[in-house]
Amino acid sequence: YCFDFQINDYVSPSKEQIKEHYKKNEWYVYSGTVKYFVVESEPTIKDILKKRGFPRYHKDTRDENGNYAVKRVAKATIKIAPYKDHPRTYNIYFDNVGVGISLNNVSFKIR
Repeated sequence: YCFDFQINDYVSPSKEQIKEHYKKNEWYVYSGTVKYFVVESEPTIKDILKKRGFPRYHKDTRDENGNYAVKRVAKATIKIAPYKDHPRTYNIYFDNVGVGISLNNVSFKIR
């Protein structure tokens, strides 16, 4: 992976909570962690986002000096947009940046 996030305090909302959040356009807010990799030439997530737009390094990446990428783990606030059926929009805030992930064109099958 090049970017990983985990919600630590997630509890599935009830149907009533889902309906209420959707009606009020109220986002769900959770705490969690993110994992990503940096290289010496781009030592912070801000540097990576400015240059590349999204984290792209992984454990086997080397920079121009041959230095391997290093994993960073950070605390995060994860916000999920209100939804009817499945969560589709995630905003993840960590290390003074925000990353948005949209799954709007992804279909879901529940087994």
